[in-house]
Amino acid sequence: MKRFNLPSDLTALILILMTAMVMAGCNGGGGGDGVEETGLTARFTMTPDGGSAPLNIYFDASASQAPEGEAITEYGWDFGDGSTGSGTALSHLYRQEGTYTITLTVMDSLSDQALSNRTLVVDSPPASAKLSGTITIASGTMGDSDTNDPNAPYKGNDSFEEAQEVVSPMTLGGYVNQPFKGAPGRSFLSGDPLDYFRVILEGEETISLSFADSFTCDLDLYLYDETYHLVDGSKNIMGLESITAPASGTYYILVYAYQGASSYILTLGRDAGVSQTSEMHLGQEFVPGEAIVQLKENARAMSGGAEQNKGPRLLKFTHTPSRLAASSPAVPENVHQATAGLLPGASEALLEKDRTLNLIKELKKRDDILTAEPNFIRKPFAAPIDTYYDLQWHYPLIQLPQAWDITQGSSQVVTAVIDTGVLTHHPDLSERLTPGYDFISSSSNAMDGDGIDSDPDDPGDMANGSTSSFHGTHVAGTIGAASNNDRGVSGIAWESKIMPLRALGRDGGTTYDIVQALRFAGGLSNDSGRVPTKPADVINMSFGSGAFSQAEQNIISILRQKGIIMVGAAGNESTSQRNYPAAYDGVLAVSAVTIEKKPAWYANFGSWIDLSAPGGDTSADLNGDGYPDGVLSTGGDDSQGEIQLIYTFLQGTSMAAPHVAGIMALMKSIHPELTHDQVTGFLAAGELTDDTGAPGRDDSQGWGLINAQKCVTMAVRAAQGDQPDDAPLLVVTPGALNFGASASTLTISATNGGTGSLTMEQPSTDQPWLTITPENIDGNSLGSWTAAADRSELTTGISHTAVITFHSSVNNVTIPVTLYQPAALDTPPDLGTHYIQIVNTETHEVAQVEINAGNGAYAFTFNGIAPGIYQLYAGSDTDNNGFILGSWEASGGYKTLSNPSLIYLNQDMKDLDFFTGYNFAMATSSSAGPSATPKIEPIKKITKGP
Repeated sequence: MKRFNLPSDLTALILILMTAMVMAGCNGGGGGDGVEETGLTARFTMTPDGGSAPLNIYFDASASQAPEGEAITEYGWDFGDGSTGSGTALSHLYRQEGTYTITLTVMDSLSDQALSNRTLVVDSPPASAKLSGTITIASGTMGDSDTNDPNAPYKGNDSFEEAQEVVSPMTLGGYVNQPFKGAPGRSFLSGDPLDYFRVILEGEETISLSFADSFTCDLDLYLYDETYHLVDGSKNIMGLESITAPASGTYYILVYAYQGASSYILTLGRDAGVSQTSEMHLGQEFVPGEAIVQLKENARAMSGGAEQNKGPRLLKFTHTPSRLAASSPAVPENVHQATAGLLPGASEALLEKDRTLNLIKELKKRDDILTAEPNFIRKPFAAPIDTYYDLQWHYPLIQLPQAWDITQGSSQVVTAVIDTGVLTHHPDLSERLTPGYDFISSSSNAMDGDGIDSDPDDPGDMANGSTSSFHGTHVAGTIGAASNNDRGVSGIAWESKIMPLRALGRDGGTTYDIVQALRFAGGLSNDSGRVPTKPADVINMSFGSGAFSQAEQNIISILRQKGIIMVGAAGNESTSQRNYPAAYDGVLAVSAVTIEKKPAWYANFGSWIDLSAPGGDTSADLNGDGYPDGVLSTGGDDSQGEIQLIYTFLQGTSMAAPHVAGIMALMKSIHPELTHDQVTGFLAAGELTDDTGAPGRDDSQGWGLINAQKCVTMAVRAAQGDQPDDAPLLVVTPGALNFGASASTLTISATNGGTGSLTMEQPSTDQPWLTITPENIDGNSLGSWTAAADRSELTTGISHTAVITFHSSVNNVTIPVTLYQPAALDTPPDLGTHYIQIVNTETHEVAQVEINAGNGAYAFTFNGIAPGIYQLYAGSDTDNNGFILGSWEASGGYKTLSNPSLIYLNQDMKDLDFFTGYNFAMATSSSAGPSATPKIEPIKKITKGP
């Protein structure tokens, strides 16, 4: 080709014209990428790239490039509808039909700019839409066949002869009531005080009963052998009963409404984890007809006499057919009496022991009595310190027991929890808190009647449509619930403090309120006009959305420079779209794993994920303890009006993040100068995690699953330059396996929980139907193993058990295994009538359908729903009180109940599938009546009907 030499001025003119043509091309049609002659490139994607209103679009500009040696410093967005935004990636909602031109402007460190345009066509929405899906019943769950809901299927189970067949392991939800107690319904007039269940047990399974904990209701639990003779009974008043089966055989379980009415959850499983620390057991050795009573300070004698506070008193009483006549006038005259009809075959001694415990129940409820207990002959061996610790499978999964051998935290370390607030009266949190603040500036969003104030207590957020999430209380409990206190659950950082900061209300949290909370946590000036005496060392943020905020990024960058470690939940939308604040520079983005150390099905993923932690899966019970494999922590329940202080299982990355925050607090207690940059460096070097995913960093678990023992060991090394002596130890998780009625393979993880050399041999099993093979192991045979069950030759209709033994050069570990082989005639699981609600998040209008289970699931369809933004819920109403999503009832949400996904309804939608399972509420052992937490406004009533 012949080359022409052009005058310099003409050359410049041609370049200008060419640039103008390129930029014009960026503005026309579908648009294009803008490339400056400097090498700066503006490029973005839209997901989806069109559709009907309301249309939520995710914009991602991460493909934009700066010239070599430079960096993009600003991303500016014009969404074409009068609104703008900033950030690498964010979401924007288009509410109206139309054609919009989206413009991205990027600027580099030299202040050069480049533009990129795209055209978005938003169609008009249909007049109405249809949506459908299937709600799958969580594995290992069943429902009581005679609840108070008149819409639910009915089959009586009120006697030994009518006993409902159940299996172990299992979780069952039910309802019992005395006549004229509870809500009007099927059993209100006649009463339904007795629910009988028949089960075959292998021995040493624990049967546990959880129910409402109040003055007005009290349930008892009894266990009988196959000849209807009493084996044991549990008669607490704190909302929890438990009995352990002494040997293999056929048993009958009785749930008895001693007083009032309540929904309940009954669980059966090996090592179910609920400690029998209570004294209110018929199987305990105590003197019938006697009680040890301690009056409260300055209390007068129960007979109305003079002050008698002289230490514990021994009360003796005798039984007459009509009432208890006491040798002391201090004993109440009218209490429930055990009868031969309720306890067939029981000896007179057992009947007298039952009457004694009934009397002590009444004494415990009196305002003037501090304690009342049996006069023990012999007390049981000491049980684990925290009642529900054995249900917190997520702690051994990440080597926390080994970490606690090094540190339990420090009172000088403070972790801020920016969330919905905290139930400050919760017995496992009340002594753990430093002064916090409520930064919700909108009184309607705050739901406490005012704007910002110094009270971070959570009044409820109605986040579940008709009940509240108490999300921040659950998060705070994982980080630092009181431990070694003979009750409740354990927190990760036992000795550290929690700073509750309320920024999320009924409608979530705004950027402004969150920034103010972050400034307070960091000891910076803020709208409260005050700063904490001790700023936070760690900040947990279990919330988020797809929108980038420069204001949030700026304050996070400032706090990062101050040495504060910030942790964020990756989100539960099972998408690669970035979720903020987790995806901000300076925040540890935490995804979630299940009990098998596998990525949770709901968890977000992508190149921005830093690490993973246990988030759980409430649709499964893979360890066979009778409880869902969710994360157990502190919580609240307002389904009955008054806020009850409880313990509950939840799932989500919101539950995973506080595991990391708590471990960061442990590291800070050893090395106060630890920084975010050091932590990310340790992560990249593999010093803080177990590589449980693809080799190296991956988009599901980042650098891997956090290992608490590794973390505190690295903190020691960083602080002192050496490492504590720690012998090798084989650790296998989970501690038990449950194949349930259908699973054929499960994953087990074997790791070295200490330091030093450890090798493992091929694991062995004691049953021919169970085999174990390597899945992903190293040269020492450590890693993931697959347990496989061959069901082809197993006897149907019963449970089968086995043991897997892991052999190592240091120690051996045995894992109990349970499998139920259903018979051909076994009925599919049924959790009772479900009320499925679709709730408009803006108008709060509710549409509802009522569905009974078919083939173990609930198939639902909504017709004629107006376009809009919705959330989807489902639940049973066993007590027929007109509310769903309450504790002790089945419930679910799309995709998770703890953080439901938004549904942008702009066309017919199907496959909106999710799970339903029991909404566990474990009573606080110290609760003897209604909570001192203020009562919230009436909960939205559910209108039943098609």
